[in-house]
Amino acid sequence: MAQDTQEYINACSVCARGKSSHRAPAGFLKPLPIPHRPWSHIAVDFVSGLPPSQALETASLLTDHVFRLHGLPTDIVSDRGPQFTSQVPSRKLAPRYIGPYVVEKIINPSSVRLKLPPSLRIHPTFHVSLLKPFTPSELCPPSLRLPSSPPAHRWTPSILG
Repeated sequence: MAQDTQEYINACSVCARGKSSHRAPAGFLKPLPIPHRPWSHIAVDFVSGLPPSQALETASLLTDHVFRLHGLPTDIVSDRGPQFTSQVPSRKLAPRYIGPYVVEKIINPSSVRLKLPPSLRIHPTFHVSLLKPFTPSELCPPSLRLPSSPPAHRWTPSILG
């Protein structure tokens, strides 16, 4: 009975959304590859304490002075700082994780692209430390229909970063 209860709790998608992960972070931080051309890889870090600027102004500057001369970058890396994640007003009441979702592509050993519904309006690429595995069980059928794929490739991303 105790084993069945534990299996049910581990497979319950509603329970998994609120539970924090007790696993060690998956994957190591890896340095970015050395770019082959200028501005092919850019990192976006927002620093607090600077004079305020507008997103449209920043985008315009990048378009006029960088993309026009060097083309679009192949990779844009963000630290997913509070500027991106603090837009949810009820953050404390929101679930810690969403999903589960199927891994669409393994980009490199430390990041994956998930197959997310367009309604989420978030970037589908996540560092593996923000994911926790989905555990299926016959005792707890999934609350939503997932595309068929091996259970080992279903992950629940953290929306809190």
